[in-house]
Amino acid sequence: MPRVSIITTCKGRLHHLRRSLPRFLAQPEAEAIVVDYDCPDRTAEVVAREFPAARVVAVTDRPNFAISEARNLGAAAAAAEWLAFIDADIVIAPDFHARLAPRLQPGAFYRFPPRGRASSLWGSCVMRRDDFLAVGRYDEAMQGYGGDDQDMYFRLALAGLQPQWLDFDLLSEVIEHDVAERIRFGARPSMLHHQRLNSAYLIVKTSLLRQLGPNGLTPEQCATLYRLVGDVVNDANRKPDSPIHFSIELPPDPHGVSVPAWTVARHLVFDLTPTEVPPPDQA
Repeated sequence: MPRVSIITTCKGRLHHLRRSLPRFLAQPEAEAIVVDYDCPDRTAEVVAREFPAARVVAVTDRPNFAISEARNLGAAAAAAEWLAFIDADIVIAPDFHARLAPRLQPGAFYRFPPRGRASSLWGSCVMRRDDFLAVGRYDEAMQGYGGDDQDMYFRLALAGLQPQWLDFDLLSEVIEHDVAERIRFGARPSMLHHQRLNSAYLIVKTSLLRQLGPNGLTPEQCATLYRLVGDVVNDANRKPDSPIHFSIELPPDPHGVSVPAWTVARHLVFDLTPTEVPPPDQA
C-alpha cells in the first residue's frame, strides 16, 4: 500500500508530463496517477505505452479544462493515506518522498510558499485523504484558470488544519510556459477574465463560509453562486474599469436570538473595484 498518491492532470500538457512523470514514478512508497482530461494528445494511450507503472484515469467530452474536477477524479482513484497534487509542469527532486514523508503529520496540510503574485507552484500541495474528503474536495463549480487552490487552502484552514510550507529544494525544475498555454483550454477569452471571475467568486464564497463553516455550501449552492457572480462579472466586463456592487442574502442564523417583533433578512454587501493585475510569472 503506497503512503502517498501523486496525482497529476493533463490537458494538452503531454510534453510536460513526459519530463515530470518519470520522477513521480521513481518515488518509493508512492503511486502516480495521471488524469487524462480529454487531452488532445491521447495522453492515456501514451502513458499506458511509455509509463505502464502509472495509473491512468481518462475522461472524454471535456472541451474546457476544469482542474477541480480533474483533481477530484484522480483523488477518487488514489489508494494512499496522503494525496500529493502536483501539476504536470513540476519536476520533483529525486528524493522528494524520502524527505517529505517524515514531515507528514495529521492536523496539517502542506504547500509551497507564494513566489511572486502568481506561480505554477500555488496548486501543488499535500493533504490527508480524510481531510480532503471532510472539506468537500475541490470545488467543481469553479471553471477556468486560478483560485481553486486558494479555495481549498481556505477551507482546510477554516476546518482547523495548519498550513505548513514545503521547501523549494523538493523540486528539480518548474517547466516554463506562457499565459496562452495556461488558458488554452479555458472557457474565458483572457487571463484577466479568468482572474476577475474566480477571484470575485472567492471573495463572496469565503465570506459566506466564515458565517456557515467549511461545509456550509453544498455543491449545488456553489454552482448557483458561481453563476450569479459570473453574471455580475460578465456584465461588468462590458465596462471593465467600472466597480461592481451587489449583495447576497444569508440564510437564517441557526444561533440567532428568537425575537417576536422582527422578521430578519441578512445580507452581505460587496463593492469590488477593478485593479491592474500583473501577468503570472513564467516560473
